[in-house]
Amino acid sequence: MLEYITKVNLRKAGLSGLFNLSMNYLECRTKPIKCISKPVTIMSEPTGDCNLKCKMCPRAAIDYKKQGSVDFEKWKEVMQKQFPYWHFHGFMGIGEPLLHPKFTDMIEYLEDRKVWKFVTTNATLLTDDKIKSLIKNNLNRMFISMDSSSKEMYETIRVGANFDKVCSNIKNLTNEIKKRKSKMEVILQSVLLKENAKDLPDMVRLASKLGVKEFRFQDIEIKFDTGWSTEEHAMRSNRSFFEKYIKEANKVGKELGVSVKFYNTSDYSLVRTKCVAPWNQAYIRWNGMITPCCTTLTHVHFFYGNIFEESFKDIWNNKKAMAFRKAARSKNQPKQCQKCSCL
Repeated sequence: MLEYITKVNLRKAGLSGLFNLSMNYLECRTKPIKCISKPVTIMSEPTGDCNLKCKMCPRAAIDYKKQGSVDFEKWKEVMQKQFPYWHFHGFMGIGEPLLHPKFTDMIEYLEDRKVWKFVTTNATLLTDDKIKSLIKNNLNRMFISMDSSSKEMYETIRVGANFDKVCSNIKNLTNEIKKRKSKMEVILQSVLLKENAKDLPDMVRLASKLGVKEFRFQDIEIKFDTGWSTEEHAMRSNRSFFEKYIKEANKVGKELGVSVKFYNTSDYSLVRTKCVAPWNQAYIRWNGMITPCCTTLTHVHFFYGNIFEESFKDIWNNKKAMAFRKAARSKNQPKQCQKCSCL
């Protein structure tokens, strides 16, 4: 959280905003069931639709036909009226954000609001026009999913994607960033699967070749035990098998000047006590449903309420929200928290 606090626009915040930010920082440490502060981070899912069918994605367990995209004007109105104190905005979900026809308009709106913003994307739709628009409107960070350095394995994992095209898109992005002297950060990320373990060192080499200076790896999230999202494929079930590839990837990173970070490789029997998501962020699905975080977005029993039908003030401390915070800080955490790979 401290990393993001340093990115706060102090002029935008004002005294009331700084008070809320300070109170939120305190509540992330004390973890009360009922919050005084409002979230400083908003996560949005522009669309529930996606152009790929990835092997480890929870979309395999949901009804595709019930997905859709948020109305831009309605989304903008909610941001304007309901969230006066938010400083950071992320776009991610079970859909591909760049599929939304108004995605670059969303970034432009957030730039006008002086909000620090990032997106997680598969980069298949990263056209030259989108690249120029995102740089122009100061997208601060882009996470790009890249799960193998091998064309065959990448296209096996990310069904529907073209490895060569995605690599070309990333290279065009980093070239344009350099040309325009943009401060946008580009970070490649990959889930850890026993199928791509041997590719880890070459994935770091690929990042360097594409002009990317950071690669993050994390274990898969097991939400519905579907496809490759199972214990059988997870790093935590094949820890000794991964060790030599992780060691070599770190070595390659140091040699090439690529920052290599491995997340969520800890003992999953431990209680996930570091999570502050229920206190410092709200996640808004495309249909307006509010959830605690991205890990719970496909579980309807965790939904707090609908931002298009209720005020956020009422949702933020309602019975469901407070019950989740109580469970999240306890030793008897929800199963989704126990299997979370975001810490």
